[in-house]
Amino acid sequence: MFIACWVWTVPLLGLTFTDSIQGLPAKGSLVVTDGPYFEHEIYNAAISENKVGLLENISPASIKAHGGNGTMIYSISTVLESEYQKNILIDSRTGVITVQKELDHEKTNIVTLGIQASLENNSQKTANATVTVEVEDVQEPPVFCQEVYTAEIWGVVPLAYSVVEVKATDPDEGETEMLQYFLVEPSSLFAVEPSSGQVVVMSTLHNGTVTLKVKATDPHGLYDTAIVEVTVVIIMRNFVQISINQPFDRVMSRVLETASALQGGLGLRVTIMNVTSISGGNTVVSFIATDTNGTMVTPEDIKTNLRNNKAKVQAELQEVFGPDTHFEIVEGESSWDSTLVTTQVVIPLVVIPVVVIPATAGVLWFRKRRNMQPGQDQMRLQRRRESAVSMPDF
Repeated sequence: MFIACWVWTVPLLGLTFTDSIQGLPAKGSLVVTDGPYFEHEIYNAAISENKVGLLENISPASIKAHGGNGTMIYSISTVLESEYQKNILIDSRTGVITVQKELDHEKTNIVTLGIQASLENNSQKTANATVTVEVEDVQEPPVFCQEVYTAEIWGVVPLAYSVVEVKATDPDEGETEMLQYFLVEPSSLFAVEPSSGQVVVMSTLHNGTVTLKVKATDPHGLYDTAIVEVTVVIIMRNFVQISINQPFDRVMSRVLETASALQGGLGLRVTIMNVTSISGGNTVVSFIATDTNGTMVTPEDIKTNLRNNKAKVQAELQEVFGPDTHFEIVEGESSWDSTLVTTQVVIPLVVIPVVVIPATAGVLWFRKRRNMQPGQDQMRLQRRRESAVSMPDF
């Protein structure tokens, strides 16, 4: 009996061992052949960012489950990071994984999938595996924040005046700060500061619209382009004049304070364009104004504002020049002879507390009339024209 028992036991052990070899790694445990199991517990794959399609080159082998009688059903049970759940699909019949929406290496370089296999005729019998997907980095071109930038400037701005800032971002980590900006075609009127993207004035401007094409390039030579449209407005007839009972030299020495007083009284952004002495010891101040949105205010509206707020404006001017100060609006069409302009002074814009406006720059031209004989006036005018180094072009 002892020998018979031994004879029957050996075949049984052999069968069990053979089944374990043919089945899949159960880490030494007995393989259950009536339920699904994956060939491997962990799979690895890689895909380039911004690429869609089948997830290929899966290792150590393609994803496949075995065991049981019936059709195997595959599904994705978990996705880490969860925001990518809609980016990746699995074919329920074949287990083939597809990336249907681009992944971004700069947001995450690893996506982990939980894969489940179950029997179609018995969903309670399942097996699980993990797929680790590496999102490979690729060099990407920069992208401008806007396709078209527009700006409107006055035709009397100084050299290097900043018109508009163009800005691009680079999807590759750390490369936005390394972008360089250029004009695609050189311009005699404008230039672009390479590191900041500031479009600046380089020459005398004429009335009209100038179209520029700007290029942002990354360290790898990849680039994007944008359009800049600059409208130049000549404002010779858009300013208002007031006469102040103060001498020319005193007003000239307090131009910034005068601009600030006008802003405080009018509630507008004021740029003084011209200061002129007139007979009787008074001084004419010519200025323009824009609202809080940067839109130029018409001379008629400025004059209405001056009339409605005359007491307030006068009080502001008295703070600058003294209690006896008063002003009057110069009626009629405002103009000055630009051919007499010989001095150009850049004046920073004064911002009053009640109006929050980014600081810009205004341009001031001034001249002082003198009592001259007609012949002397023409001779001096001619000398000024001949000696002027840089004249505004209107």
